[in-house]
Amino acid sequence: MSFFRKLIKLAAVAFVVVAVYLFIQTGRTDKQLSEIKPKAEANFSEWQKQNNCLVDSLPCVDYSTQFKNWLSQFELYKANKEKTPQFRGYRFLKELDELYAPSLNSGGKAALAILCSLVLLWFLLIARLFGEKKK
Repeated sequence: MSFFRKLIKLAAVAFVVVAVYLFIQTGRTDKQLSEIKPKAEANFSEWQKQNNCLVDSLPCVDYSTQFKNWLSQFELYKANKEKTPQFRGYRFLKELDELYAPSLNSGGKAALAILCSLVLLWFLLIARLFGEKKK
């Protein structure tokens, strides 16, 4: 029975570590996805200025069409990415923080900490219940 209790505790710690890792990774991905479009539009605008596309747009039609196609594909990719459970969970935790603890300005980390604490307590309770000896 001692092995099973240790296994439950190890699973709890592993679950919390994976949850924190996924939260951090999703935050980075979300930040990158929100930065790509403005940078691409700025680069395209700069390219248009350098190639005099604003004066004579005929030579730039192909690249402009390619850029618009890429932009629409990127928007579709971003929308599909934000529909995944990982992103929905990330947004949910951020919204919880904004709703209940706006003064902390933690971006979901407070809600994640509370959730991880509850998971640890739940697993430790299960381990404790399996460890009691019956008389």
